[in-house]
Parts: sequence; C-alpha cells; structure tokens
Amino acid sequence: MDQQPETKGEMLGFAEYGDPAGYPILYFHAGGSCRLDIRFADPVLKAQGVRIVAADRPGIGISTFSQSFTPAEIARYTERLANELGLDKFGVLGWSAGGVYALACAARMPERVTSVSTVAGMAPMSTNQELDFDLETDHVLFRGSKSRPGVKAFFLKASQPRSAAAARASLLKSLQSQDDIEIVQGLADEDAAFMKEATSAGTRGVIEDYRAVRGSWGFELSSITQFVSVWHGEEDSLVPIEHARYLQDAIPNAVFQPVSGRGHFLLHKEIGTIIGDLIMQASFAEENRCAITSA
Repeated sequence: MDQQPETKGEMLGFAEYGDPAGYPILYFHAGGSCRLDIRFADPVLKAQGVRIVAADRPGIGISTFSQSFTPAEIARYTERLANELGLDKFGVLGWSAGGVYALACAARMPERVTSVSTVAGMAPMSTNQELDFDLETDHVLFRGSKSRPGVKAFFLKASQPRSAAAARASLLKSLQSQDDIEIVQGLADEDAAFMKEATSAGTRGVIEDYRAVRGSWGFELSSITQFVSVWHGEEDSLVPIEHARYLQDAIPNAVFQPVSGRGHFLLHKEIGTIIGDLIMQASFAEENRCAITSA
C-alpha cells in the first residue's frame, strides 16, 4: 500500500511488501525507477517473514521534490521515515543506483542498520567508470551531468514510455544478458509499471537522483563498519562487474558475491538467497552485540 508520512513539510512516499510483522528491510530502488520495482518480490518476502519498506526518493513517484540532495542526506530522510514507522533496527537493500543509498544509510546509522546488501550496485563516479553504462538513459544523465537541466528533462520526457509494453520494449533495446532479456520479457504489466511511475510527477526527481549519484556521496565507503554483501551478476552489462570489485576493495567488511549467468536483473531470480543472507547478517549482528554486552 502506498503511503506518504509528512516530515517537516516534506512528503516521502513509500510502499510496503511482504510480512507486516516480519524483519524490516528498507529498500532503495534503481535509477530511473521508483518504489514499485521490488513489487515482484512480495510472495517471497511473505514466505521468508520479511517486511520491505520501499521509498521513492525526492521528486520521484509520490515523494515531493527536493533540490540538490546527496546520498548522505537521503540517509537522514530515511532515518526520519524509520522513526515514523517505529523501526529501531533494520536491514538495507539497494538495487543498481539504489545501492549507493543503502551504503549511505549503513555509514550514517551504524547502530541501527544491522544488515547491508547491494545488488548490481555502483561505484563512485570519480572512478571514471561512467562511460561503461549501456543504458541510453544512463549515458545521457550521467555523462551529461553538467548540461542544462532542460536538455535532460526534454530527453526524459521524450523517452517516457506510454505503456508497460512500450517500457519493456525500450528497456530490451539496451540489454545484452539473455537472462535479463528473459526476465524483462516476462514482467507482468503491474511489475513493469515502475518505469513509467518514476516520472509521474515530472522529470526533476529523476534528474536530481542521477546528479546525486554522479556527485559527491557525502560519506566515505571506508567508514562503513557492517558486513556488506556485494551481489553482482557476471553478465551485467548495464552496471559492469568492475563496480562491484571496486566496492569490495573500498568497504572494509565487504563480501563480493558474483553470480554466474545472471545480469542486471539478478534480483528477480536471486531474491530469496539475497533476503536470506540479510536475515543471517542481522542474526549474526545481534548475537555479536549480545556477546559484547555480556562480556
């Protein structure tokens, strides 16, 4: 169900999936996407006893616009949302560009974030890997980060799909992995809706989201103290696996999890394994905390 709690005049829209009484995980959607891109996982989440809270970033979907935010500032938005929902401790999961925001939360809330996973996540753009992106939208919005906002807005508006079928067809043009092609071809209309919903309130939010990921993140990867699972499909052409290797080297307790035969949409096939890993991380963190407390 979509919701919009008001926090200091800002409206942060989100949807919830899975078991309402389950282990809470805050989910961060991909770039050019929204809260709906994890909707497909609802049956698996219920079966595994997990509650996903998937928020739209500012200006995307049903969240109000906020200009010039950084990933670290989104962590503060997220903390306020967690407070509104009464969540003390929780996991974080980010797909593609959303991985940046999951890592920001881990860095900014070390006492509250108990488990961390990125899936097809991105390295900082300062590593000069931006030219590796195959998706046309990524090329325009990352490489054109210094161009006028109006140019990018025009591009987004012109490329906006008019239907779920059009969205699938547009995305398929950029996919190389056969696994990705099969997943996208098989998306139900309601599960493909995230591509259109992202710009339902206009293009400014998506443009700001790309700008935030392209710029300074506002935190250091070396400051993250939690274990971090870095999942990446070996056949991913949209965000090449070099990004995952960079994260593995830069995050002190990162565990690189390459997945053979999978592409950028590996979350659709590996969601059960990834969620199981997050639950295991949380359990280990709690056991370790209890051991330290009783020592």
